[in-house]
Amino acid sequence: MRKVLIVLCFVITAQIQAQVKGKAEYVIRYEVDFILDSTNRADVKNEVHRLYTGSSVSYYASEASVLSDSIYQTLGNRYRSAMLGGASSGPTSSFIPTVYKDFDKEEVWVTNSILLDHYLYQDSDIPITWNVTEEVKEIGQYTVQKATTSFGGRDFEAWFTLEVPIVDGPYVFGGLPGLIIELYDTDKDYHFNLASITPLKEPYEVEIKGQNIKVSKEEIIKAYRKYLENPGHSLTRRLPDNFRVTEADGSVVTKRDIDRQARDNAAKKNNQIEHW
Repeated sequence: MRKVLIVLCFVITAQIQAQVKGKAEYVIRYEVDFILDSTNRADVKNEVHRLYTGSSVSYYASEASVLSDSIYQTLGNRYRSAMLGGASSGPTSSFIPTVYKDFDKEEVWVTNSILLDHYLYQDSDIPITWNVTEEVKEIGQYTVQKATTSFGGRDFEAWFTLEVPIVDGPYVFGGLPGLIIELYDTDKDYHFNLASITPLKEPYEVEIKGQNIKVSKEEIIKAYRKYLENPGHSLTRRLPDNFRVTEADGSVVTKRDIDRQARDNAAKKNNQIEHW
């Protein structure tokens, strides 16, 4: 079944890009704990995410996504052929969105995928409105100050510091007068903790990657809700009703099997960072 889904995932979509280009001077790593399935709160995902940030732009993604992009840029079609052949699944992440910030234009662009469809949208809920409190504490070597906000159907608490020359944060979060060291929603479904700050020896080129369909945020929310009504449609819409593939172990995969697995997977990912 995995091979069938990998093959189906290589569908080219229209590339309509926005322009976010610039250089990052720092890479910041966050340790991220999150719960994708609200019915199984014991299943806590733990990942490392990277924030490449500079004076004019930044780029945020899971470390697995960054590494996968790097491997593909190095190997090109050989990497794609290896994945199609089942030789390697490559680095994987359960956190799909990537975020590009243009500080000069005060714009935030997000890429996200709904199965085979890869979207790019400008986040219309940015800039975020923060309530900066007087509460301070120490996190590691940093003195941090608390700020709160509501975003994406969740209430968040952030702890930021003025002690490093960076004004940014994980995911779409920013707009505070310092670097966000810790961020979590009040239900603790998503928890971001600073792991490291590293100045780069050579600047990292930030530019929107991938082949994406440009939409509004309202349009991707509509597409996501439609996907939830029929999770398998994007995978099976181009397949004939009599589609059958025999796996290496002799098992047969049908269109109905793919649809059922898609529904099962969607049911286990019911707790995305934004409640759409």
